[in-house]
Amino acid sequence: LMAIDESTGFTDDLPRVVTVGWTVVRDVMNMMFILAMIVMSLATILRIEKYNYKTVLVKLILMALLINFSLVITTTIISAFDVLINLFKPQGAWGIFSSLERMIGRGLINTYTSLPGWSGVVSALSEVVMLLVFLIVLLMLALLFVVRLIGLYALLILSPVAYALNVLHDTQEYA
Repeated sequence: LMAIDESTGFTDDLPRVVTVGWTVVRDVMNMMFILAMIVMSLATILRIEKYNYKTVLVKLILMALLINFSLVITTTIISAFDVLINLFKPQGAWGIFSSLERMIGRGLINTYTSLPGWSGVVSALSEVVMLLVFLIVLLMLALLFVVRLIGLYALLILSPVAYALNVLHDTQEYA
């Protein structure tokens, strides 16, 4: 008999905080369905058409499925956009650093020492300033990617809430 692998492939790269956080939020939102069913049953008894079972039951079942598969859905969407981004990325993973490598590899400081007078010093200082600006831009890009990753992890954790809030008519505006 073959052993069945329990990993789905989607959540293998996610930190434990994300998977545990998503599980807790998913379980709480599944408990909210009990409240939605109570609201639906009371509205049916009181004949309030806005929350009648005929209008809410299909949406309730659909949202229950979406909540329980929200991690797979969101990681699939993120993976699809990563594939799209990789289409436009340069072939080398470090392609952005090729110009910096060429500048440093040429031995710029050694070439400027042979220039007469102040022109060599000014050229060397301008090169250093340009490299510092390049470094600052790369650090800001790194910070942007870290913030993006944290934001995506937060959205992964909170994705069941968005689906659960779509069930009842009065909570749809908060979804």
